[in-house]
Amino acid sequence: MSLSVSKWHFDHISVVSNTRAPALAALARLLGLSDGYRPPFAFSGNWFYQEDSPVLHAIHRPDGEEVELNHIAFLSEMPLPVLLQHIQTLQLPYQLAHLPEQAIAQVFIRFSDSLLLELDVPDIREGRAIDTTELIKE
Repeated sequence: MSLSVSKWHFDHISVVSNTRAPALAALARLLGLSDGYRPPFAFSGNWFYQEDSPVLHAIHRPDGEEVELNHIAFLSEMPLPVLLQHIQTLQLPYQLAHLPEQAIAQVFIRFSDSLLLELDVPDIREGRAIDTTELIKE
């Protein structure tokens, strides 16, 4: 099975940072982003918006001094079962989560210590979110 690259669109980057990290504020200002709504995850953070799109997700880590990349996310309308079948065919390990208050499945694939990919697709199932804190870089 081959998936068309054109079906995936950039959604956001996620960083881990101290809430007071000057670099995080500078990054948001540089890109002209404004702080906005964030679903009620089990961990603290902020979402920064460009117009109506939350393109920068910050995960708070109290002991962190710098801003570190956590993951890159892409969005598709591909059905979740099709995506999972493709991932399983490629024999890639993954973790499945559910975006709180939204019908979005989040599929996390770690390719290396420094590269975590999030693939977001529609999820019409009623599900319980997994604890995604284990995916945050320490």
